[in-house]
Amino acid sequence: MLSFVFAIILLQSCDDVSDEIVNAESSKFNVIEVNVPTSFIYSANNNSIAVTAKIDNNSFVEKIEAYVYNELKSNQIIDPVELKDDGSSTSGDNAKNDLTYSGIINFNSEMVSSDYIIEIVIVYTQFGEQLSDIISQTKLDYSSGVQNVTPVISNLVIPSSVTFSSAFKFSVKVEDQNGLTDIDKVWYELFRPNGTQVQNSQGITKFDLYDDGPSSASNSGDLVSNDGVYTSQLTFPSGQPTGEWRMEFFARDLSGEVSNKIEAKVNLQ
Repeated sequence: MLSFVFAIILLQSCDDVSDEIVNAESSKFNVIEVNVPTSFIYSANNNSIAVTAKIDNNSFVEKIEAYVYNELKSNQIIDPVELKDDGSSTSGDNAKNDLTYSGIINFNSEMVSSDYIIEIVIVYTQFGEQLSDIISQTKLDYSSGVQNVTPVISNLVIPSSVTFSSAFKFSVKVEDQNGLTDIDKVWYELFRPNGTQVQNSQGITKFDLYDDGPSSASNSGDLVSNDGVYTSQLTFPSGQPTGEWRMEFFARDLSGEVSNKIEAKVNLQ
């Protein structure tokens, strides 16, 4: 159950993106070179890219991985791809044990044309502790012929009046022509009767709704997972001002496009 006073929501920031090596030095190894494409045109016969990272010493390296995120870095698009120095065609590696690690990132036909972020991460041991560094971030201009369509929200279900210390549930229907997997975030913003916006102790003003089903850790009150109906719960603690509270609902897709807005007024008695 969520209370707007006590809600703790972590917000991941989007770092500036560089096409160069981000963190190239460690007391255990140096990163010599990273190669990641900056543009790619998808087709049925051309559906993958090769990435490589060269280091000068792998004695303490456990693995090197590639991650693909949406441009906002709020959602991981593809499962991590491990880069290997095994000389195999599966990984796209040319020579075994030459300290150049290679991997192949496969894309699918449903990914929309957009900018994506590819991060290369190295996991290593230093002074007996497992550490990881982002050694490069690259913006990929990805073209697939699939155009992004802005999501649409509708069918808001919410009570018109509530009382102190009693949880109430609300939900909204989210639709996206690119599929529900293209939905990055669904949220509401809350405004007091005097018009001021509610902000929690972490400075957050956007509070999440979830489509994660009844057995989830969020305790959102959602009934069915992955059906496009996003749900949350809210409790007004005693001492809050009575009157009409305004709630505004939005959805955002992986390309950063924001849906239409739906407003509702809830009378706190």
